Amino acid sequence: MIGYHCPETIRQESDIEDDSTSFSPDMTHQIFGDQESIFGYRDLSIQIYYTAAKLIPYINMTYTDKVTPEKCDGLQADSVLETINKEMPPGVITNIDQFLSMLSKDADFKPYGKMLHSYKVIKNNEERHFVIYKTDIECAGFREYHERLQTFILYFIDAASYIDVDDERWQFYLFQMLVLPPFQRQGHGAQLIQTFYNDCYNRADILDITVEDPSENCQRVRDFVDVKNCMMLPSFQKDKLLEGFSEDMVKEAREKLKITKKQARRIYEILRLKVTDTSNPQQYRDYRLLIKKRLNAPFQKNGRDFQKLQQALRPDEFTAAMSSVSTEQRLQYLEKAFQEHVDMYRHIIERVAAMV
Repeated sequence: MIGYHCPETIRQESDIEDDSTSFSPDMTHQIFGDQESIFGYRDLSIQIYYTAAKLIPYINMTYTDKVTPEKCDGLQADSVLETINKEMPPGVITNIDQFLSMLSKDADFKPYGKMLHSYKVIKNNEERHFVIYKTDIECAGFREYHERLQTFILYFIDAASYIDVDDERWQFYLFQMLVLPPFQRQGHGAQLIQTFYNDCYNRADILDITVEDPSENCQRVRDFVDVKNCMMLPSFQKDKLLEGFSEDMVKEAREKLKITKKQARRIYEILRLKVTDTSNPQQYRDYRLLIKKRLNAPFQKNGRDFQKLQQALRPDEFTAAMSSVSTEQRLQYLEKAFQEHVDMYRHIIERVAAMV
């Protein structure tokens, strides 16, 4: 029997009865397994509330019937709350009156660390103000706050793992790179990334900025911010873009914006599409060929990607992998990959254009 999770941030008591303040998780397999199922309950509902500022958690579950060993030949219902609590920090509240009494304590919440940036968002004619803070794990009270904050990633980031907070090298920017559903598509991710960039530009100990295994949505936001910034650089102007990807682009992107060569190439491809007249057959053909040439690199026997693949696989695996890809299959792959890249790049270009 499938269970239902309802994470929700609560500012006032009326929010509990207001369905518009709740949101469902994107995934639960990291808690309940690949099938994302809970056995043994009828009409199961799981409520998970957090106070909006201090993130004090409350968990409750209701159901109309439950499997028991006496009724079902020894079968036992899953231990739902026990399973969830294994992933939660100490201090989870299970009494709703006690939880509601915690709401008033949110009024004295002060973000941890140093404020780096503030901005406003207007949605549905309502103006709201947001701030971004930077801190580390040694800031008084932040370690416990972070334990509560990181529980959200299990529901929204696939293959998520908790940060080793005992590693003092971690620095935290709040937001973190997780924007919950009620606040998505309001530009918060871009504000956070740009704030982080601004904090890095003058640091001599940072040579370039990388993102470890970004999700597709995270990559889109990063692309949007990098495109905005690179558009201001001389080496990324239209005449230079039409001449092809250059070492000047790599150098300027790294020195001024700390962008890696791989990401600089990606931004070049987006901006090259922006300045390409797609109604001009020759211009669009040139663009298609430069993208496909890069995508084709793993199939080239003298290419670095080919060599990496050869080193990573056993000889028999490598031979099988190469022989199993026919010319027709490779061409189909290249065309499909090209179209996917163009669709993604156009989304970024349209978002940038909407700012003008």
